[in-house]
Amino acid sequence: MKLSLQRDIRLCAGGYAAEFSSARGGGCERLFHEPTRTQLLRTAQTQAQLRENVFLWGDPVLFPPNRIRGGSFFFQGRTYAFPVNEPSTGSHLHGALYGMPFSVERVSSNSVTFAYRAQAGEYLGFPHAYTLERTYTLGADGLAQEVRICNRSPQDMPCMLAFHTTFLTPGEKTRLKLQVGREQLRNGHFLPTGEYGRSARAEQICKGEYCVGEEHLSALYEGSGTALLVSEARGIAIAYEASGAFGYRMLYAPRGAGYICIEPQTCPIDCYHADPEGAAQGKYALAAGGEARFFTRISLKELR
Repeated sequence: MKLSLQRDIRLCAGGYAAEFSSARGGGCERLFHEPTRTQLLRTAQTQAQLRENVFLWGDPVLFPPNRIRGGSFFFQGRTYAFPVNEPSTGSHLHGALYGMPFSVERVSSNSVTFAYRAQAGEYLGFPHAYTLERTYTLGADGLAQEVRICNRSPQDMPCMLAFHTTFLTPGEKTRLKLQVGREQLRNGHFLPTGEYGRSARAEQICKGEYCVGEEHLSALYEGSGTALLVSEARGIAIAYEASGAFGYRMLYAPRGAGYICIEPQTCPIDCYHADPEGAAQGKYALAAGGEARFFTRISLKELR
C-alpha cells in the first residue's frame, strides 16, 4: 500500500487549525491550538516516518481494530478471512482502511465529510457492501468527529471500529487521567490469554496520577468517557472524548517518546475468539441494511 503525505483539506475555526488527508483514510493529520501554540496530534513529515510505523501519526481509522488470531473468525455460518499482515504473531492487524483513498463529500468553512464505499469482497475480501463516512466539525469546543457506518448488504455484518489517535504530550511530566477498569491480559504475541486483571497502574490512571513516558505502556483496558492529558507546568489539558459505543481503550506510550496513543475501541482484542458468546449474540455486528453512528471530540482546556 502506497501511503500519501498529502494534506488536501484545511479548516480554521474557534482558535484551532486542522489538516486532513482524503488520500489516507480521510483522517485528521494535524491539529493545532493557536492561542496556546500547542500541537495536539503527532504529524508525519516524511515518507520514511510513515513507513516506520503508519499508525503513530494523526488519527488513523482501524476497521477492524487490533489483532485477529490467524486472520480469521466464524460468524453466522460464514468464515471471515483477512490477510495475515503481521507474520511474527500470525495475526491480521488493524485492517487497511487507514490507508485507503476517501472521497470528499462536503466541505464548508468549518466542516468536512469523507466517505469510503466498498462493494462486497472489494475490501480485503470482506464479503459485505458497506459505506463508512467521517464528518469532522471544528469550533471553539475543539474537533468533533461523527462516523457513520452503513451495512449495504443483506446479511448481518461484523463491525468493529477504533482510532489509533496519537497525541504529543503537551509538556514535561504530562499526566493521564481516564476511567479504566480491567486490563485484557495478552501473551507474547499480543493476543488475549482469556484473563483480565487489575493493576496499580490502572488505579493511577483513574486518579490522574499516571505520568506518561516514565515507563513503557501497552495495555487494553475496559474504559469509557473522556481522557485527559494534563500539563500542570503549562496549565493546559488535552481532552479526548468518545461516545459510549467505545467501551475499551488501548493505551500505548513508549518510554520517553513524547507521545501517547489513546485508542477508543468498540470491542476487546480478537473479540470473535475472546468473547464468542457476545459475538454469537451480534454484540460486534451491524444488522443487514443497518446504520451505526460513533462520536469523538478532541479539545484543549486551559486550567488557569
